[in-house]
Amino acid sequence: MVKSAFSGHLPQAYFSFTDYSNQKEMFSPGREKYDDYWIAAIAFKIPLFDGFLTTSKIKEARAAAKKLDILKKKLMNGVKIEVRNAALNLKAAQNMVESQKENVNRAKEAYNIIQKKYSSGEAAQLDLLDAQLALSAAQVNYAQSLYDFTVAKSKLEYAVGDKIFGGSKK
Repeated sequence: MVKSAFSGHLPQAYFSFTDYSNQKEMFSPGREKYDDYWIAAIAFKIPLFDGFLTTSKIKEARAAAKKLDILKKKLMNGVKIEVRNAALNLKAAQNMVESQKENVNRAKEAYNIIQKKYSSGEAAQLDLLDAQLALSAAQVNYAQSLYDFTVAKSKLEYAVGDKIFGGSKK
């Protein structure tokens, strides 16, 4: 755009050519009805002063180029931030999955202990129901953490461009 605007400072040449072969002209005294003739013209345009129009166009084109450069940098930074956040969210989701898996194992152990105590008469039915509820809650939390992990992984793949632009499956 800047080069195009700068061309307003340069001279321009125009060329035209017209072939009037076998043309009938009504108002051409002294010519036969079907004479052949050609007309060729060359014209030059040299800019002397255009009221600073070309200079303003150059400044405008440079400003547009700077604006595009700033938008490009902003977009690149936005993509970097999105990828970084997606990677951090994936790591946090992975840690949550591991934590919830451990919670499920602990809840299973606690349920097994309470079940043995209940069988031997050392624990009340309410204790057994509480342990069963805690195990169910731990399993639900584990399933939710797996879902969150899958969503975080998909968001990272989207941010990086995997699977969308033909990236390799990892």
